[in-house]
Amino acid sequence: MAKFCGNCGAQADDNEKFCASCGAPFEDTQQNVQNVNAVPAQDSTGDTYGSFTQASGFDQNAAPANDFSSFNNTGGAAAKKGSKNMLPVIIVAAALVVLIAVFIVIAMLTRNVKIDAQKLVDVDFVGPDGYGKCYVQLDVDPEFAYDEYKVDYTDYSIRYAGEDSDDVKYSDYLSKKGSKLEEAYGKDKSDAEDMRDAILKTTKASDGRIFEIECSASKEKGLKNGDKVKITVDYDEDYLKENHVKLTNTTFEVEVKGLAKSETIDPFDGLTVAFEGVDGRGTAEITGEQNAFCYYSFDTSSYNLSNGDTVTVNASLDYYDYQYLDEKKPEEGLWFTEDGKVYVWPYEDYSATKDYTVEGLTELQEIDPFEGMTFTTSGATPFLRVDYANFAEDQTELIDNAYADIDDEYGERYDIGDTFTVKVYAYSALADDGYKLAGTPDEDGYVTKEFTVDETFPAYANVSNAAQANTDLDDEFEAKVTDFKQRNQGTSYLSNVDLDSSIKSFSSFDVVDSYISFNVAEDYDDIGWSEYVNKISRLYEVKVKLKEGSKTFYAVLYVENINNNTDDGTFSTGNSIDYKTFEKKSEAIEFIETAEGYTVTKIGAAAAAPDDSSSTADSSAADSSTADTSASDTSASDSSATDTSATDTSAADDTSSEMVP
Repeated sequence: MAKFCGNCGAQADDNEKFCASCGAPFEDTQQNVQNVNAVPAQDSTGDTYGSFTQASGFDQNAAPANDFSSFNNTGGAAAKKGSKNMLPVIIVAAALVVLIAVFIVIAMLTRNVKIDAQKLVDVDFVGPDGYGKCYVQLDVDPEFAYDEYKVDYTDYSIRYAGEDSDDVKYSDYLSKKGSKLEEAYGKDKSDAEDMRDAILKTTKASDGRIFEIECSASKEKGLKNGDKVKITVDYDEDYLKENHVKLTNTTFEVEVKGLAKSETIDPFDGLTVAFEGVDGRGTAEITGEQNAFCYYSFDTSSYNLSNGDTVTVNASLDYYDYQYLDEKKPEEGLWFTEDGKVYVWPYEDYSATKDYTVEGLTELQEIDPFEGMTFTTSGATPFLRVDYANFAEDQTELIDNAYADIDDEYGERYDIGDTFTVKVYAYSALADDGYKLAGTPDEDGYVTKEFTVDETFPAYANVSNAAQANTDLDDEFEAKVTDFKQRNQGTSYLSNVDLDSSIKSFSSFDVVDSYISFNVAEDYDDIGWSEYVNKISRLYEVKVKLKEGSKTFYAVLYVENINNNTDDGTFSTGNSIDYKTFEKKSEAIEFIETAEGYTVTKIGAAAAAPDDSSSTADSSAADSSTADTSASDTSASDSSATDTSATDTSAADDTSSEMVP
């Protein structure tokens, strides 16, 4: 049970005999002293005067020690003897007095010094009202903290509160001056310094030494004037007690004061962005009210905009004399003073952004660039090359303001069923005219579409369309027959044919059979430079009248690389027709059918082959220098020319009869 000093009122433990504050003895101690001083006198026989007995203690009926009524004249000797017996009592009493004095001195020397913890702490409120920051620390001189304790200490009052270093006063309890310490602690200099050092005990940290005693605030930021902040001082109570220091009021409340009224900057308040132009080609411009402390710019492109796009405006603070709302977290913003007013910039770093949605741009009319598209090709299937993509003739907007390209490897060839991709890019002028491409452009601005090669594309003459191709070449073959006659009129020599005399006239020049030859290569790259894709050969029976007699021989007229890559889809070739002559029909057929690397197929039904003996036919055959030169076609079925999806009027395969297109 706690007890209190009757002299000074200080609280003490039950077992304490003297007050730790003033040194006065407690009541039980006083009673003990009184009991010691109240030892009764003894008579001449050594017995007490009835005050105490060994058996019963204090006698309530005994006469007081100072009652002299029992003394008489004959009692002088007894009194004298009794006075000698008082000497030990006096000695004991004196010793007790000395002991009490010693106890008082010891208590005074070893008593705990009570210190209000609030007198050890410096609390500063810094910044604008509503964004205030609480700084709390031990109220010790940073220079002294480093020199004496090797603690790197920052004075918040100077650094953040802006106080003049010459005007800053520090706690007397933590002073480096002995006179202030003696006055504060009520001790001599040595003891006072020991107590101060106990309070400022240090410990090692990762970045140096720090004080063990800690000060913290219940709320450190976002403060406004009038707020209440609880300050707590955390310390080693046992350690300080060992050094005779006791802290009181270790948790106390402080009212926030002195924060400046401020204006928070919203750089986008009143700011607008104006959008102009057509959808897909719109532009943006920063308009409206702009904050005087900010510099504005677009953080994204402000051109080629479409309705629904997002543009970002960047507002950068154009001010440099500022302080952070929180030095440890500069991203929380800063504040500054201009013309006596305090402004808060509550953004990370020095800039802030805001997104604006593009709207109000004139809607563009979509146009499909692939509608009615045609293609310029060379060669034909199965080795078709698509050279160009052409917009439809009525799409003048695209023809003038867009670009189409074939998205394939250079020289790539196609067969029926293959696919290729066309990509279209619109120039800016297309949007200026109020149009845009249908579809979603890729990152490079192209819209694309895949096309499949079908029967409408040019094809090389083959078994399926050979009859039509052969018919379409009638004029070319007839022209070559005429040329053959003119060149060989009067000649006495033909390759592979023995003429005994010169040719006087041609009696007949009739078609026997027609053949289609086609290269077996599946890949165009496997066709040699001097090879061909296909060839139509016509076998003619030729009868001539010589100056001496007559003769029958065989001619093979042939032309290579025939396709229907023409405006009207008819088969043609850019190569000239060549020929060879043979004595016998079998030799001519062998020449046609033995081409290595090709399949050879007769076109239609063959005409009846004349006997080889006709080479000595009667010279009475009608003489005619203009024998019928019309090439009789066989009964091959008619096959309509394939309709091309696009034509190139100048596109014929290689003009050399020995070259592949």
